[in-house]
Amino acid sequence: MKSLLSSNFSRLGKSRVFWLCAAVMAAMAVRSGAVEFTMADQAAQDRWAVILFEEMHVALPGILAVFAALFLGGEHEGGAIRNKLIMGRARWTVYSAALVTVTAVAVLLALLYAGVTAALCRLAHGPMPDPSRLPVYLAAVLLVCVAWSTLFTAIGLNCARPAVSVVICLAVVGGHLCGLLPLFRGYHHP
Repeated sequence: MKSLLSSNFSRLGKSRVFWLCAAVMAAMAVRSGAVEFTMADQAAQDRWAVILFEEMHVALPGILAVFAALFLGGEHEGGAIRNKLIMGRARWTVYSAALVTVTAVAVLLALLYAGVTAALCRLAHGPMPDPSRLPVYLAAVLLVCVAWSTLFTAIGLNCARPAVSVVICLAVVGGHLCGLLPLFRGYHHP
């Protein structure tokens, strides 16, 4: 599995999909952070909680869905998975290496988003008043990253065409967000 992880991470550094997803996530974080300068009416602790937990969970799944579907689907379409299995690797090691790679990307994207937005929030509202909640927020973000990564890895590795994988992943995200919209009915974000 070590060689599979090494291969995945070396491919990741050269992946245009990864860098494009990171750029989109950074742009979304800058947009979200810029909004912080207009949210002076809310308590600073509430703004930090919204940034570190709520807003990221709307932005991250769609970006991660596209990344996982294209990164893993391209490997499936090119026959790389078949070649790995022919070489004697167990299917679970191929899937586990892909899951670790996608989870690492999810965590990196989440940290990128949180870091950029938190820096702008710090400029707008000052330091976080009660940092004791930070481990809970980060644990929740990690749990969500692992959950989405598991789902998208399963879809990405079991679809023969990357385009089909993207559509299925985005349909899952859309269904999830549509199911959550009634929960955020009282929440207004420009």
